[in-house]
This record gives sequence, structure tokens and C-alpha cells, in this order.
Amino acid sequence: MSPSGSRFHTQTTINGATRHFGSYETKKEAAYVFDVVARRFPSIGTRPRSLNFSDSMLQQLAVSHPEKEQEIEGMLVEQALLTTTEQQQQMPMQTSSGPC
Repeated sequence: MSPSGSRFHTQTTINGATRHFGSYETKKEAAYVFDVVARRFPSIGTRPRSLNFSDSMLQQLAVSHPEKEQEIEGMLVEQALLTTTEQQQQMPMQTSSGPC
């Protein structure tokens, strides 16, 4: 999460690539998005103590802002698809030898 002008941007590194999860008007909103992403992608290496909200607080925020949860889910699906596509592109093509 980083301030840029009057907005706060949420980004993290997943599988070696920087992923952007939007810009937000408040620090609290950006922190909420970061925590949701960090919990869904435990492989990013975020330690629990570096998260912004407890599990119970995060659940309360999700209940009070269901539209934000849907937006985050969409971003997570998009980022997961990007990650899968990038991994596939990095895999060497297998060739077969011998008679067909």
C-alpha cells in the first residue's frame, strides 16, 4: 500500500510479478483490500503480524461492504488468471520423438 497524490494504491508481489489491486480514497480501504489479497494468496510471504486487520475485523468489514468483496473477488480472479497464463508461458514446450 502506498500513497500517490490523494489516493492510496494497493499492490503486492505474487510469483515474482508485481500485481496492482487498485487505488482507493482512504488508507483504510486500501488496507482492507491488501489484507483480503494477502489472506487469499498466502504464498506472497506476508506475515500475519504485518496485516492491518484481525480476522474478525475483516469479517465485519466484509459484511458491511458486500460490494467491495465482489470487486475484490473479481480482481483476484483476474490476477489468478494472469498468474496461470504467465506460468504456462514460462513452461518449456514438450516435444515427442519417435514414430507417430
